[in-house]
Amino acid sequence: MSRPSGDLDSAFRILTEHLGPLVEERMRSAHGDQWESMSRKGTNAVRGNRALDLSSLLHAIQANWHLFRGELDGRCRAYTSEIREVRNDWAHQKAVSEEEVERTLDTISRLLSGIGAEDGVQAIAAIKGGGSNPLNGLVQISRTGRDGIYSEEKIGRAHV
Repeated sequence: MSRPSGDLDSAFRILTEHLGPLVEERMRSAHGDQWESMSRKGTNAVRGNRALDLSSLLHAIQANWHLFRGELDGRCRAYTSEIREVRNDWAHQKAVSEEEVERTLDTISRLLSGIGAEDGVQAIAAIKGGGSNPLNGLVQISRTGRDGIYSEEKIGRAHV
């Protein structure tokens, strides 16, 4: 069973919130008012002048590494690549295993740590620690005897 896709959705949203200002700062310093169009270059966001999404932000870091390498180390560059691949699979509704979700959450946490976004690291830790039980809320019904008496037992813990 895989974790809910909401875990990745939430984690990607957190990462986007933290990468956006970093990408804007670095790209604006090099490209001025053209920073957004330069950040979209080579991505699907270039069509229709769409907002910069996580894929665009990760691509901007990879494609303009010379602007980011002073602040980020090589591991962060590798993290952007790994996260982008999983994000693309997830966005195109390809199956993402529970193991991949766990690894991606860990990689996102490492990237957030690498950019100094400790509040983002804590938010990801909350997602990892608060992974919902896929059986939560289900009730197991079992027949206890020939008399037709059924008993109910809740499966999973209550999600608060």
